[in-house]
Amino acid sequence: MKISKIASVVVLGAGIFIGCGGGGSSSSSTSTTYTTGKVVDGYLYNVKVCYKGTNICATTDVNGKFTLEKQDSPFIVYSNKDSINVQTTTNYSSILSAPKGFNIVTPLTTALVAVNNNLYTLSSVLGIDLNELSSVIKSDPVNLIK
Repeated sequence: MKISKIASVVVLGAGIFIGCGGGGSSSSSTSTTYTTGKVVDGYLYNVKVCYKGTNICATTDVNGKFTLEKQDSPFIVYSNKDSINVQTTTNYSSILSAPKGFNIVTPLTTALVAVNNNLYTLSSVLGIDLNELSSVIKSDPVNLIK
C-alpha cells in the first residue's frame, strides 16, 4: 500500500514538473495547425489560394489540392498564365472565392460569396432547392458526377 502511494506521489510530482516546463528551459513549443482544401472548376492546377487580406498562400497540385496554415478567413483563388483545368487540359483564367469555414472553392462557393454568404438568396437566384444546395455546396463537384 505504501509503495502505491509513493508511486502516485512520484507520478504526480513528475507531472507537475513536466507541466511547468521542466528544468528551467525558457523555450516554448507551439504547434501549427494546417487546413487542406481543394479548388474545383474541373481540378485546377497551379492556381494560387490565399486567405483574403493576407499573404498566406499556397499553390494547388494536379488534383486541385492545397495545404495552408489554418486561419479564420475566407479563401481567394487567383489564376495565372500557367494555371490549367486538368479535366479539359486548357489554360484557366478566373478568380474564385469561398466563405470562411469552407475547404473547397468552386464557382458555386464564389456565387455564395457574391450574395453575402446567404444560402437562401443563392438558392432563390439559382432556382435550386435549398436543401439540395446545402448538401452539395461543400462537395467536390467532379466527384458528384462520377
